[in-house]
Amino acid sequence: MKKTLLVNIMILLSYVTLLGLGYGFYTRGFPPRGENYASLGTALLTVLLIFVHLFCNLVLSFIFFYLKDKEKGKAYLLSIAVIAIIGVPACFGGTFLTDWIQRF
Repeated sequence: MKKTLLVNIMILLSYVTLLGLGYGFYTRGFPPRGENYASLGTALLTVLLIFVHLFCNLVLSFIFFYLKDKEKGKAYLLSIAVIAIIGVPACFGGTFLTDWIQRF
């Protein structure tokens, strides 16, 4: 159960970090008038990825419950709860990375 939870948390933190850094470097210098919506784009993409991640974990949980492997099914349900709780602050962290990169 711990391994499944840690793997899901690492996946969450890796795509939030990569998205924040990548989107920050990609939109650096845009737009020229100083109105910057890059952090909003980062937040929306992060929320979309979190929902996809939660949906994949829900499907895996149903599959493991169907295959009578209740321990893994419970682990994926716990991962859903933890990702939903950690995902919102991680989304803000990604927007912070995007804004921080664009200031330099």
